[in-house]
Amino acid sequence: MKFAIGTPPVDVTANFETGSAMTWIQCLPCNPCFGQKDAIFDPSKSTSIINVACDSNACGKAEITTCENATCTYMMHYGDGSTTKGSVHTENFAFPTTSGQIAILDGIVFGCGHQNAGIYIEEQQGFIGFSMSPRSFIGIMGYKQFSYCLPTYSFTDTGSYLFIGQEALLSGGATIIAEEDAPMYYVNLDDITVGNVRLHLEFGYFRRTPK
Repeated sequence: MKFAIGTPPVDVTANFETGSAMTWIQCLPCNPCFGQKDAIFDPSKSTSIINVACDSNACGKAEITTCENATCTYMMHYGDGSTTKGSVHTENFAFPTTSGQIAILDGIVFGCGHQNAGIYIEEQQGFIGFSMSPRSFIGIMGYKQFSYCLPTYSFTDTGSYLFIGQEALLSGGATIIAEEDAPMYYVNLDDITVGNVRLHLEFGYFRRTPK
């Protein structure tokens, strides 16, 4: 997902992450740092970045935070073993729109990743959280829905538009389910086809059961 951050704006590409809420970008200084193709974001060069205090409402909006040296600090562990840790800030984010204009969102809560280790691809500079949690990017912005058409899995220039809020027109039968205590998205699986042979499993075989 491509957007710009800071003043002056710096172009970044972040992983569109529906499995977690935290939005973060690898920042200088970092140790360890993961390899990325583009320059690492330097928060000291932005005139609009603001440090988030431990006792502020903004610190509570970030996912999994602690207070270290009077600094609101986040820590994330992903399922593949990758980790990121850093400071929490507010900053200006700028997104291109379908009309060709730039939408600027002020004071977005995000993390500056200063300790990043694990499996990251060089085309990305961080993650933008789109889980169902109220601490996710769309949750903080107050949006209730989004839509995105999945492009061909490739690191070429193929892509798709992301629509948020009222612009996200959803149609057809619903297949997304969710639990009230979990910020994850789930897709109903009805049956499996192996080659040209459908297994005709009993309806509801894969249905999730309450905890």
